[in-house]
Amino acid sequence: MVNQAPGTHLHINVAKSRYIIPNPLNLPTYIKLLFKLWVVLLFKCGNGPLALQEFHSKMIEVFACRNPERWAIAAKLFFGTKTIAGGKMKMAYSILYNLSPTRIFLLSEDTIVEAEREMESILLKLKNLWTHRPTVNFEGNAYNVGDFIVRAANPVSANVSYKGMLVEVEYLPAVHPYVANSLLREFLTMIVPPTMEVVQWEPNEENSYSKVGLSEEVFTRTHTSYQYIMLFKKENLLL
Repeated sequence: MVNQAPGTHLHINVAKSRYIIPNPLNLPTYIKLLFKLWVVLLFKCGNGPLALQEFHSKMIEVFACRNPERWAIAAKLFFGTKTIAGGKMKMAYSILYNLSPTRIFLLSEDTIVEAEREMESILLKLKNLWTHRPTVNFEGNAYNVGDFIVRAANPVSANVSYKGMLVEVEYLPAVHPYVANSLLREFLTMIVPPTMEVVQWEPNEENSYSKVGLSEEVFTRTHTSYQYIMLFKKENLLL
């Protein structure tokens, strides 16, 4: 349970213990004002495995997360074999989570859908229409912190040169996308190292949730998958 107390501290009840952690009034510039129920961040660092281990230690020692669970993501980039209008190449993205191994999230042009995993197998068989890059795998842990779930993972694929790590924060109690703004923002100030360079994708007029057929009112795992894909595109992690 997370409670905002008067003053400049945020109180978190974890495992029947109360931690009082300073909540600075001047938030770091990388902590944006707009957050949803799920927030996906990319930590940039020279040694991803070391950063992940330090993050793991912090979650265990500071937040008393005694039984972290395995967390894994597999992402793939598809290229159309034929050019489309304007001479551009058609592209599609897939996201698979270990929590739902039979489901996959696919983004193609302006549509993102949740489908059976067999849909990816169909794309792989359509060699005359699609080619693809090797799958990029991320592996790490998921931590329960009161009403939050924090998921952190490193890229483990040999074809990825990026050395940072992914961090996803989920706020469990609410279903409306704007309910948890302040709580998520304050929680992030506690788990993000102050010197860490952080990248976050944010919706805009050109790339919004509604543009790909998603609700702006109720947030789902499909919205999170769209965040991941747009962040991967922004940082060229799948190329």
